[in-house]
Parts: sequence; C-alpha cells; structure tokens
Amino acid sequence: MFTLALQKSFDELITIIEKATSDLNNNELKTEVNYRLGTYLHWMMDFWERIEGDSIHSITQEHKSLCSAFRYANNELKHGKNLVTLYQRTGGFSFPIRFPLTIERIEFKWAVLELSKKSYESQFLNYQTLLEEKPLLDTIIEAKEVVETYSAIS
Repeated sequence: MFTLALQKSFDELITIIEKATSDLNNNELKTEVNYRLGTYLHWMMDFWERIEGDSIHSITQEHKSLCSAFRYANNELKHGKNLVTLYQRTGGFSFPIRFPLTIERIEFKWAVLELSKKSYESQFLNYQTLLEEKPLLDTIIEAKEVVETYSAIS
C-alpha cells in the first residue's frame, strides 16, 4: 500500500506542477500544487517512518538529514498556524518590463520558512540547508529515490 500511495502521490504532484507551470495565472492549479505536495509529504513520511522502524536498515547520515528536512516541511504543513503554502513560484516576467527582456523559467521552489518551535530546530536547519529555495521537482525526485533505495532492501 505504501509503495502504491507514494508512487501515485508523486505522479500526481509532478503532473500538477507541469500544468501549473504552463498556466501561470490559474489560482486553482496553484492551490492544487500545495495540496498534492502535502499529500506526497504525508505518504513519504509514513513510508520513511516504517523504514526507520525496521532494524535491518543502516541509514546514512545524509539520508537522515534529508528526511529530517522533509519532516520539517511536513510538520509545518500540519502544525504551522500561519503557513499558507510550502512553495514559492519563481520566474516568468513582471512589470515594469525592462529591456533587454529576459524571461526566467517558471519554477516551483521550497519557501523560506521560519523556525516555529524550538523542538524542531535540527529539522529546521536541515530544511534551510537541503530544501529552502531549491526546486521542488529536484528535491522530491531525490527523496523518492532515497525512499526507494531502502524499500528495495526490505
């Protein structure tokens, strides 16, 4: 069940990011990105907790730190009182237009967040280092590969 849920939520997130990148002013799609990201984080954390609880795995520190960063994002989504979205959309163009005109590629990146609870400090530091302002697609693909590495060992 975890493998199917993780894969399906991953596929849905990739699809909605691609749609939202090409339909720039569609607020419904932007909301959908946040929903799909939250769903993916939920399933990934459930899957990761199962891997962590399984004593046959020797998890690298690098992977523990990455998981901790995602855990912070997930905790903020669940418990953050002021959190509206976990991502920021960058690129495109804005007014006033200046010449020569350059239009950056539209990307969804992890938002800049603040430490919400002292008990989450190590997760927050990992979030800042490994996710903050980095492209969503790159980081979720990396996380999925990490989870799949350990699930293949089971």
